[in-house]
Amino acid sequence: MKKILSVLAIILIFVLIPLPGNQPVQVASQTSGNSVCVIGTPNISQFPEVQLDIRVLDPDMNPVMSIPQSNFSVREEGDQYQIDRLVFNEQGTGLNLYFVFDRGKFTDISTVQGVISRYVEQFGVDGLDQITIIQADNNGTNKILDKSSNFSAVKAPMSEVSINLTYDTTPLIGVNMALDDIRASNKGCAQPSAVVVISGNISFSYSNQEMVNVLVNTANKTGTQIHVVQTSAQTAAFGFFSQMVDGTGGSISRPANSIGSNSSELDANLFSKLKNLRGTYSLSYRTASGASGTRNLTVLLNGVASTAETQSSKYAIDLQPASVTLQAPLEGADVVRTAEVFLDPGFIFDNDTIPIEFTIDWPDGIKRLPSQIRVIGITPTREVTIQDFAGTEPSRSSYQVEWDVKDLTSEGDNPMGIRVEITDELGVKTTTSPVNFNVRNVIPESVAKQTTEEISKNLKITQYLVYALAGLIALAIALIIIFRNKIKQAFSSSGTIGMAMEKVRKTIVGGTGRRKNPIAKLEVLRPTIEIKSIYTESVKLGRDPHISDYTFFTLNSECSVSGEHAHLVKKRGEGWKIIAVSGSNSPVFVDKQKINMHEEFPIRNGQEVELGYTDLGSALFRFIEVESTGNSDYDEDDKFEPDVTLPDPNRIVKTKVMVTDFPEQDGPERGGVTRTVQDDELFGSLSNDADDFDSLFEDLRD
Repeated sequence: MKKILSVLAIILIFVLIPLPGNQPVQVASQTSGNSVCVIGTPNISQFPEVQLDIRVLDPDMNPVMSIPQSNFSVREEGDQYQIDRLVFNEQGTGLNLYFVFDRGKFTDISTVQGVISRYVEQFGVDGLDQITIIQADNNGTNKILDKSSNFSAVKAPMSEVSINLTYDTTPLIGVNMALDDIRASNKGCAQPSAVVVISGNISFSYSNQEMVNVLVNTANKTGTQIHVVQTSAQTAAFGFFSQMVDGTGGSISRPANSIGSNSSELDANLFSKLKNLRGTYSLSYRTASGASGTRNLTVLLNGVASTAETQSSKYAIDLQPASVTLQAPLEGADVVRTAEVFLDPGFIFDNDTIPIEFTIDWPDGIKRLPSQIRVIGITPTREVTIQDFAGTEPSRSSYQVEWDVKDLTSEGDNPMGIRVEITDELGVKTTTSPVNFNVRNVIPESVAKQTTEEISKNLKITQYLVYALAGLIALAIALIIIFRNKIKQAFSSSGTIGMAMEKVRKTIVGGTGRRKNPIAKLEVLRPTIEIKSIYTESVKLGRDPHISDYTFFTLNSECSVSGEHAHLVKKRGEGWKIIAVSGSNSPVFVDKQKINMHEEFPIRNGQEVELGYTDLGSALFRFIEVESTGNSDYDEDDKFEPDVTLPDPNRIVKTKVMVTDFPEQDGPERGGVTRTVQDDELFGSLSNDADDFDSLFEDLRD
């Protein structure tokens, strides 16, 4: 008989040992670090909430408990979501447990019965745990109980294992059968599996080492722990059993006496470890994707994703847009409004709002939260947003809004329409076809008569106002005609209004009026040779005497000096500045350096300034700043008559003559009030004829 068993063991070894070149080695249960195992298919019954059951295992395949919710996240089709809810379930998916024993002469059958009974009565979960019992004897191995979750059925075969053999047998073939069964069930890490070996000695020791290595490899691939209860003190057997236990993260016990169903000797070691294998987590997150089809997801622990398939899962979803039913107003309905009174500018009707009612349904059966609901009104001329709001709860299905139509006052039929646009929380959009109806504005005869009377009354008031306004306009025109000369004089440069405007202009740029003494001079080098004195802090330089204070050419001269070419400005605390303002972009050079247009450029005493291009006719002068004497008195009359030089074709300088208003003195005196005497031939004669009406308004416009 021993020879027969030896042959069977050798055949089994050759079946289990890998091919040459791939010799088995003893390995650890898993790589370091915790791993995540997704159990089954995600639950999408509460979509867009997705629920998952997972196990978190340490390197010895033991569940890891007390992990905070913040450590988990889910990556779905590239989008990452935080966990909304996390629950730890101590019972989990139950335990897939195999009891393997042999009936060799050193195996205590009472301990076999006691271990199984103790687990069933004190630590198992009836209806959830799945138990298989395998025995190995002289007939090989056989299952005396196959995958039963009924604990009553588990206890029944215990009475059949009461006879011990008179020789040693090996439980390793039974362990191999259990591992093959676990691998064939394809449960993987979704349901914890364990093998409990109850045995005394091991026979055929010359082949046991190779078998232990093979069993450890298989147990690791299936995520199975192997636990041993040795009922003898044989040292060699303990060494083999310890290798299986250490390689799979299991436990080994050597009770001193027989274990009965009431014994607690193995509770802290074996049974507690079996009980703790069950723990699972249930987590849920809310997806934000509105895409239909299959979605792949991965559970991340501490933000780390594994390449293991056990950490990922998938589900399929088919999303359809929301269905909107407009209950009021109905297609083709007539909404009648009756005018009650006329109140300028329109009628007051008995009803200014149109009630709108609609319901939202979800054809795919997946209730979502509408993130935006827009109710749009359609008139013959435009579309208006009646109401734009967000949904508040997914269980709500009916909505009511009102359309304010008080501005719709046209008598008779007014075709209208309503459209509803919905975007749900996943971005799926719905746009309904317009529902068309009619708003009929009715104006009773009594209200119409009242309206006519009111309009006639208002028309008379308007006529009186028009007559009064026409009279005021006629009076204003008559006053202007009568006082046109005085008005013209007031707006002239020497008039009150003209002088005030000039003061404002010069105050803005820093000048406050004409001083008694010059504050700067221009030594003109071209086109004439002369000196121009400056008495104000702001002057205009150019060719046109109508807009420039100092001119260098006649108005019709062919030159590159513009009518208004540059400004000289003295600013308090900053000194003199020159600004190029030519409308034709004719340049200004300071010491032959071209300055930027419309930008202030500092100018110092003795610098040469050229207006325009030399070869096209330019003006050239040297700027001289007169030192201040501390006397800043202004001319009493506060009038300013600048020098105007108009060279004739023969290069003879002709200048406006400045004469004093004091005839008893021989000549003009510095600081005296001056007036301008013009040469009639050069400047034209002055007319004493009264201006006509058009010239009056021309002067006012200037």
